[in-house]
Amino acid sequence: MTRVSITCTLLNHNVTLGTVITFFPWSNNNYGRKGSGQVGRIAFRVPKGSLDYWKKRLTAQNLQVEMTQLFGENTLEFDDVHGLEIAIVEGETFADNNDILGFHGSVFKIFTVERPES
Repeated sequence: MTRVSITCTLLNHNVTLGTVITFFPWSNNNYGRKGSGQVGRIAFRVPKGSLDYWKKRLTAQNLQVEMTQLFGENTLEFDDVHGLEIAIVEGETFADNNDILGFHGSVFKIFTVERPES
């Protein structure tokens, strides 16, 4: 069975720089493995008070969302349909809408391996 990725873009309505991430279509028979040094979770910042809006929007798309703390801020964490780890982080400023304000940061995977003593 071949899985086909679909293009997915997160952005605000003004397509402000720093608000867009796009995943391009490709045929793939299996998922890759995440390893040390790779991005583990991609985080976007939204206005203060907008996490309820985002939680409703994401759960309406049948995504499982978990409320956490990331970067010391209230956060919604979820995996997209391809297993990419995404976060929506509540910013410190209010806005007139719930649009994504920009890229907030990323969390990298780091694994350490203990070596036997020689």
